[in-house]
Amino acid sequence: MDAPIISVITVCYNVASSIEKTMLSVLNQTYKNLEYIIIDGNSTDGTVDIIKRYAERLTFWISEPDNGIYDAMNKGIVKATGEFLIFMNAGDQFLNEKVLSKCLPYFLQEIDVISGIGYLSGQKWIPAKASDLSVAFFLKRSLNHQATFINRKLFQDNLYRTDLKIVGDSVFFFQALIM
Repeated sequence: MDAPIISVITVCYNVASSIEKTMLSVLNQTYKNLEYIIIDGNSTDGTVDIIKRYAERLTFWISEPDNGIYDAMNKGIVKATGEFLIFMNAGDQFLNEKVLSKCLPYFLQEIDVISGIGYLSGQKWIPAKASDLSVAFFLKRSLNHQATFINRKLFQDNLYRTDLKIVGDSVFFFQALIM
């Protein structure tokens, strides 16, 4: 079976100090069947200059105003063609260059969500077990975007709600996985 395309989406705005670290983390993956999409919210701090340095290695990028993070994420979803999508926003990075390659056995299974270990501000996020995914779970927590691959089919009828500012991802996961 062929290795599926994995879409890595970075949404950003005025992050010149951290965007290159994220981009290199994605672009240096040993897994070659990936597409990299960057959605920039019309940055004015030099972020776009950094993106342009790597433009030939990107599948798609755009810099234009948006209506918040979930609008930007939805723009990336619409452009993505991969079987699985993952969001690696500015400042985020993969643990090492082999993360996607090591995930290949999971990509080949019929799975909707693959959630792994993530590190955020010195804290380790342990992925939830499928049996833990409930209404109660999503009222208190969510899945870590930087460690969660989402099957593209979950977005066919269910994009992120742009009227929400901080819980759009939790609402998405709740609707896609619980309902």
